[in-house]
Amino acid sequence: MNSKIIIQILLIVTAITILSATFYYYFYEKTITSTVPKSDNPKKELINNNSDTDLDEIENSNSNLLNNISYENVDAKGNKYQISASTGEIKDLDSNIIYMSDVVALVYLKNLDTLKIVSNNAIFNSIDFNSNFYNNVQLNFLDHQLNSEKLDLKFDENLLILKEKVLYQSLGTKLFADAIVIDLITKNSKIFMNDKEKKIKILNN
Repeated sequence: MNSKIIIQILLIVTAITILSATFYYYFYEKTITSTVPKSDNPKKELINNNSDTDLDEIENSNSNLLNNISYENVDAKGNKYQISASTGEIKDLDSNIIYMSDVVALVYLKNLDTLKIVSNNAIFNSIDFNSNFYNNVQLNFLDHQLNSEKLDLKFDENLLILKEKVLYQSLGTKLFADAIVIDLITKNSKIFMNDKEKKIKILNN
């Protein structure tokens, strides 16, 4: 066979090989890469890469922690309400609800002395100032002390509601009940037992 023909065949084979390799690396490889879309949600992408991660945990990381917080409000009748806490958490940044710890609240009633509320925890609404105190709740007013597991302060209705294991103490008198409702305006109070068959217990020293 003529050597020139052999050289031409080798050149053609080499050219085909180079073209094939170029087509593969620059066109076929790009086509494969483009079929793997990048996630539009980085949180979901993180979960796909780590099956032990929970979406709710990541969503909850948006909560806002606050230290040494205090809020104050005065109603139309001149009653003043102040609440403070060592820590607070806003779990939903679009919400007005604050979850507080180590809480102290003061209610300054017009022409009367101050009510002081202390509790381990509270759920506070920063719009209407209604508050739900819980865990080791104590209310002090003059010579009166009340303890309970829960206390609801409805600031917009001027009501205090103590619930669960309520103990009232004053000047040697102890009173045990399931609930006490106090009207902050009229100063009237109602004492309840959840079971009508049970009676309110009163002890005098």
